[in-house]
Amino acid sequence: MRYEPISNSLFKRNRAKLQKLLKPLSIAIVNSADSMPRNGDLHFSYRQHSDLFYLTGITQEETSLLLFPDGKEIVFILKPDKLRETWEGRKLTEAEATSISGIKNVKYTSDFEQELKGLAVKAEFLYLNKNENARYHSDVETKDDRFITKVQEWFPLHHIERLAPLLCSLRL
Repeated sequence: MRYEPISNSLFKRNRAKLQKLLKPLSIAIVNSADSMPRNGDLHFSYRQHSDLFYLTGITQEETSLLLFPDGKEIVFILKPDKLRETWEGRKLTEAEATSISGIKNVKYTSDFEQELKGLAVKAEFLYLNKNENARYHSDVETKDDRFITKVQEWFPLHHIERLAPLLCSLRL
């Protein structure tokens, strides 16, 4: 099924509403969902994490978003690669990611860790996302679970905040 594109003004408004709820000196981090393996060399059809889609409109795997209370925003996407595209399909260009999301600052996923570590030294609070729905339980560790563990190792002195309650209030 094919749909008309959603105007990036919707995603811009969604991000602006969230940014107003963030504490000063903070960074909100939202990651895409995992690609789920079907067998050794095939994945199930990909479905983006609903919160990341709500904020960016991007449906591509291995995407991350950094939001700051001052309006600054960075989206990280996979770098297009012809060989990878043979097996996994076409990936967004920087211009396409900007067109879809309205975010001008687009970088590649390969730069995410270094960028986050550089920016986090100026932050006190890190907002991390996790599915907190009481009806949800997964025996499989999620990308959000793995990321939270990494962030706690990288930044043990930062204050970790829950992003889910903020997003839940906005998405109602």
